[in-house]
Amino acid sequence: MSDVLASAETAEDIFAADDIEILAIPVPKWKRTVHIRQLSAAEGIELSKKLTALPEGQKTEAMRLVLGACLCTTAGAPLLTTDEQRAKLYDRSAAVLADLQDAAMKLQGWQNESAAKNVSGGTAPAVSPTV
Repeated sequence: MSDVLASAETAEDIFAADDIEILAIPVPKWKRTVHIRQLSAAEGIELSKKLTALPEGQKTEAMRLVLGACLCTTAGAPLLTTDEQRAKLYDRSAAVLADLQDAAMKLQGWQNESAAKNVSGGTAPAVSPTV
């Protein structure tokens, strides 16, 4: 593989780039690997607006919003597509969900942003490779 990158000569060159990362995260407590995806800029802006509009102390609602947007299939399709499915997250381990949320926030590049402060009460910590 060459270390030389092709030059983007047209807007189409930029738009054709596959730049949405999907991260596989082993969750031993669930005996599963789950996937989270980076959001597009438009999705990220919309989610950030929702997070910053939450009243102080709404960590559980923020977690549901973040994971609802970021949990996906290996192909990047959303897993939690209904409010009912997202509400069922409250039945899962708070520790596992917090770790997944931290990983999702880090993948978005939000670990030092105000949205992360509303979610975690401060800068999101570094995440371990397994949850």
